[in-house]
Amino acid sequence: MVLLSTSVLKILTMMIMQPPLITRKLVEVAIEHARVKKKLSSIDKLEFNSFTEGKSAQTRHVGLFSEERLTVEKIHHFIHENGRA
Repeated sequence: MVLLSTSVLKILTMMIMQPPLITRKLVEVAIEHARVKKKLSSIDKLEFNSFTEGKSAQTRHVGLFSEERLTVEKIHHFIHENGRA
């Protein structure tokens, strides 16, 4: 088992894609509602950010983790075949 120390975790950011109807204002209101209802120690760390990554390829693996390598190989092949690498 590999555990990440808190010093390592301070440099990581988890981003979750949101649909267009989720606005900055909506997130700010939701955070304030949660702040009132819950005692969440990390709520002040939540941010609403965006970035432009350019063209990308995505895939979803369904199945055993031991078979995930095949899915990754397929997306790499797709990237190379379409001149994206």
